Amino acid sequence: MGENNKPSGITKQGRIDWHSGFYSGIELELNNYKDALNFETEHELNRNPLRIDMLVIRKGKDVKIDNPIGAHFKTHNIIEYKSPDDAMSIDDYYKVIGYVGIYKWLGKTVNEIPAEEITITMVRHSCPRKMIEDLRASGAVINAVVPGIYRVEGLFYIPTYIIITSKLSGDHPVLKMLSRSVKRDELSNFIASVRQFSDKGEKELIKSILEVSTRANKSSFEKYKEEKDMMGPALSELMREEIVASENKGRAEGRAEGRAEGRAEGRMEGRAEGRALILEALVKDGTISAERAKELENQS
Repeated sequence: MGENNKPSGITKQGRIDWHSGFYSGIELELNNYKDALNFETEHELNRNPLRIDMLVIRKGKDVKIDNPIGAHFKTHNIIEYKSPDDAMSIDDYYKVIGYVGIYKWLGKTVNEIPAEEITITMVRHSCPRKMIEDLRASGAVINAVVPGIYRVEGLFYIPTYIIITSKLSGDHPVLKMLSRSVKRDELSNFIASVRQFSDKGEKELIKSILEVSTRANKSSFEKYKEEKDMMGPALSELMREEIVASENKGRAEGRAEGRAEGRAEGRMEGRAEGRALILEALVKDGTISAERAKELENQS
């Protein structure tokens, strides 16, 4: 599991928190190697708000990573993620190179972080065509490693990769969920793939991805849940905790509203009873007449 707690799929401003879904997606993608990797989200480079989107530390090289998402990982792996709502430009490429320099410089001793043990990975759902054009115009050579994963060479000596999640094969259903156009077969593949995960940490990662994906594909997910084949029941079961949480929240709000109304009614009844007692005392000591007390009571 990562060092930082995962936020929910929605920001305080009501925007879709794509990054939290992506962080969870990378951890699920590389779940088989979680004992060999350490995940840090929004790794701070200094005290100012300058953060690497994701830093993956490989603990050792004894475990071979067969998943192409992390097959190129060395010891220090810097990941830059752009949501479907954000562009990825050549300036982002050079920004990450700047991150590499600062990250290496912040080592506790000279060359504690060897340059040859650093990699860069830039991730986006759709192809950053303009960035690729600009990189090639600058002399870069970009070659496909596998569908959706490309290596950038010729500009910077740090191994650099571009991952286009929409072009990944069906073997990567988790990252394909982080789009505004999740297809039925992609959702079906995701459901089938996450059934193997059972512990609490894994379920939290799945929940984080679903929170983002359902927010971005609300109408499609509602339609999928209504289907009578295995898709509907499977999706409903996967989202059961979310649905139950929503229902519990509604019930809690209803109870709170009921208690508030009850307290208000109680206060009104209490004030009425107190007023009646005061009027009765005033009549007894002769301050006011019974008729006047009755008039005042009727005015309340």
